[in-house]
Amino acid sequence: GAPGIVGVLTDVTAGKYSALSLDCQRRVLELIASGAALADTLDTLARGIEALLPGIRSSILLLDRDGVHLRHGAAPSLPEVYTRAVDGIAIGEGVGSCGTAAWRGKPVVVEDIASDPLWAPYTALAASAGLKACWSSPIKNHEGLVVGAFAFYFKEPREPNALHKSLVQVCLHLCALAFRADAGALKVDGRIGSGEENRVALHGFSGKGQGHFAAAHIERHLHRACRRLVEIEAMSAEATGMTPRRSLWAEVISKPTCDAV
Repeated sequence: GAPGIVGVLTDVTAGKYSALSLDCQRRVLELIASGAALADTLDTLARGIEALLPGIRSSILLLDRDGVHLRHGAAPSLPEVYTRAVDGIAIGEGVGSCGTAAWRGKPVVVEDIASDPLWAPYTALAASAGLKACWSSPIKNHEGLVVGAFAFYFKEPREPNALHKSLVQVCLHLCALAFRADAGALKVDGRIGSGEENRVALHGFSGKGQGHFAAAHIERHLHRACRRLVEIEAMSAEATGMTPRRSLWAEVISKPTCDAV
């Protein structure tokens, strides 16, 4: 009867979503592992998320080394005039969703931009871009410091559901990993001093040991991400009725990581 059909459709939809999610995360991880430019990695992530959930416009902002200004990272579906206006904006209370989230260090959900006081100075800008809702979460590094902001925009007022919240957590982890792995990560993380001061204070290493520390830290993060991918593969197989297979990611996590430093 109808309930059975609905159940089958639900399983197929869940399976399709899991497969698309897995493919998106795999492509991002491959870019990170290959040393691709940070801009390319973030753009791939943003486009992948938008393909997963049509109607979403994603945005990734990087906190400048001054710890005050947000810089454009990726926003493939936002109008260029909007991204230019936001690029370089100072974080703070009442600075839209992203500026406030980066300032508070906590997620900020604005269901209706037109009526929310956090967006009061920017309602006209948002309206000109056709943006009605914006949910933003701070991107944090391994020390818990804010290094950027990730956001979903919508063309209509709305609140997040469980799927949105789950997807945001995956994106935050991938963004943090991409920031850390990027050769220019000090531009994001370096907020205490400059040069060697940043390396020692924020990365915890100096001198001959820095290469080993960086490799070990990145490898540990890759193992963690790969474990998540194996879990997603298993869920996808269950939803589609397919027999789980031993994946490339399972091979990766079966190997020991570098020694802790």
